[in-house]
Amino acid sequence: MQRFFKLTFQILHIVVMPLVFMAFLLLYRPEKMVELLDMGAGRYDFNVVILSCILLGTEALMRTGFYFLKKVVKLDLLIYALWCMLEILVFTAFAAMYMTLMYKGQYLYFPMYGNCFLMNLAVLIWPYLLVNLWIILDNAKYAAKTKEAEPDNMVRFRDENQKLKLAVTSQALLYVEAKENYVTVVYLDGEKLSKVVIRSSMKRLEELLKSNGLYRCHRAYYINPIHIKALRKDTDGFHFADLDAAACPAIPVSKTYYEEIAGLL
Repeated sequence: MQRFFKLTFQILHIVVMPLVFMAFLLLYRPEKMVELLDMGAGRYDFNVVILSCILLGTEALMRTGFYFLKKVVKLDLLIYALWCMLEILVFTAFAAMYMTLMYKGQYLYFPMYGNCFLMNLAVLIWPYLLVNLWIILDNAKYAAKTKEAEPDNMVRFRDENQKLKLAVTSQALLYVEAKENYVTVVYLDGEKLSKVVIRSSMKRLEELLKSNGLYRCHRAYYINPIHIKALRKDTDGFHFADLDAAACPAIPVSKTYYEEIAGLL
């Protein structure tokens, strides 16, 4: 899904949609659309060009927002489809505003919005489907290629842009710590303690960590139970896990997760 965020895909949307919209209306000149856009004054071609420019601006605005949305939201295909529909609705809002002004009060805004929406949906639904189908196929091809290139026994950590930052076996993982917009992955490289800081969130990594045998032991920590040497309580009553790696700090274990972690030992 993260491949949908690629800048090239956003540029593709920004460029293709206005071009398809303008080409379709100028070449095929559907009767109802000619009736709406001509205004009885031979303004059809002019209005098509203006609306295409409005669509270009709308796509640039919405796709820029979508590109940066990844920083705060984990998207799925349903949310992405709703975003595409939102783009058409926003474009229609601007288009209806323009057409209402051009008709100089002959039509109210909301009836014009309905007419413009049906027109826009009929023209744009096919390029949206085709472009996004191409992106889905490219995404599947990329996923298959990545899976073939990387060993199945490796845990692969990627940043928020889906760039691979670390590939390590689950047995080598010690713990993962979250701080603000970054996570620190601590692991064994042979007998040496190593760490990698990745721009991502613990929420984005939860499924990856759980599926590879790590457990949450604290709001900001996931720990690998195979490396826990002992659980202990300090003089202030706080619980910690001591790991079997040299120079590894004690990992806090909150009361919420203590029983679960203790049951794994």
